[in-house]
Amino acid sequence: MKTLWLSVLFTVATAGSALGAAADQVVNGVMVIVNQDVITRRDVVQYIGRAVDLLRDRYRNQPAEFNARFNELLKEGLEQLVERKLILHEFQTSGYNLPESMIEDRVKSRIRETYGNDRVALTKTLAGRGMSYETFRREIREDFIISAMRMMKVSSQKILSPPSRSRSTTPTTWRSTRWGTSTSCGSS
Repeated sequence: MKTLWLSVLFTVATAGSALGAAADQVVNGVMVIVNQDVITRRDVVQYIGRAVDLLRDRYRNQPAEFNARFNELLKEGLEQLVERKLILHEFQTSGYNLPESMIEDRVKSRIRETYGNDRVALTKTLAGRGMSYETFRREIREDFIISAMRMMKVSSQKILSPPSRSRSTTPTTWRSTRWGTSTSCGSS
């Protein structure tokens, strides 16, 4: 997995010249290949679309600053898409299964929360984004899988915390305990 990640980072680094095009001019091309999945420049620009709109509003009269921020955002978006593809690949290769009923519940919930159960509003919004209902559903499925995989990863790691301190323990006593000395530096 680390070797794959390093090869992906190398590919991302060599694709850096593709990051330099202006935000308004979306020149499509392959940014990176993760396993057999291709991530194009258009995929990245679509992924960061809302943030680009905010940047455009904020730096309307500062084109140089906008371009610099856009390139940073493009790089971050690419890294996030690569991470998503790696997580989805791990889900597929690990043999996990996700019941379609769970996905359908998520889709219905998203439509209810975001669009007030109005399918016409959903359809108009998707058309405005150039997205089909199937793509919308696939994104919800992928988001669910990624969240579940991240939760599994976090819960499988042991979390270490500093030693607990009682109210009677002074900071100097805690510090000496923390650093492994057996003497007490302060009064108890």
